[in-house]
Amino acid sequence: MMGVETDIHAALMARVETIPTALPMSLPGVPFTPPEGDYIRVTHRRNEAERKGLLGRDGMDHMGILYIDLFRRTGPNTWQATSDTIADDIAAHFPLDLRLTRGTTRIIVYKTVLGDSEPDLGGTHFRVQIKVFYNTL
Repeated sequence: MMGVETDIHAALMARVETIPTALPMSLPGVPFTPPEGDYIRVTHRRNEAERKGLLGRDGMDHMGILYIDLFRRTGPNTWQATSDTIADDIAAHFPLDLRLTRGTTRIIVYKTVLGDSEPDLGGTHFRVQIKVFYNTL
């Protein structure tokens, strides 16, 4: 039997792998060499679980954020508007109230937003961050 956190991660990664894009993807725990061109980096951050209900009879509420960073090679056609358009398409793959299930664990996406947009530290790419907030049902 898998644990809740393992099931959450597996459900999120299964959804990530269906993002309709041809861009290479860096997934947690999978070796990846960033290309010179555009790519996506996925990071999963769990938050501390909290008790549900006043008496805690309802179990624990597990929550976290899935970060999806779109990296676009800097150049004459790479500016925030075109990068945001691609990021919007990725974000649309995680709509409000999306329900994902793995084993007996059910999660819901309660917010997806575009976060920071900035050049990366090396100056070779422009990064747009998509944040997917979730919790268990």
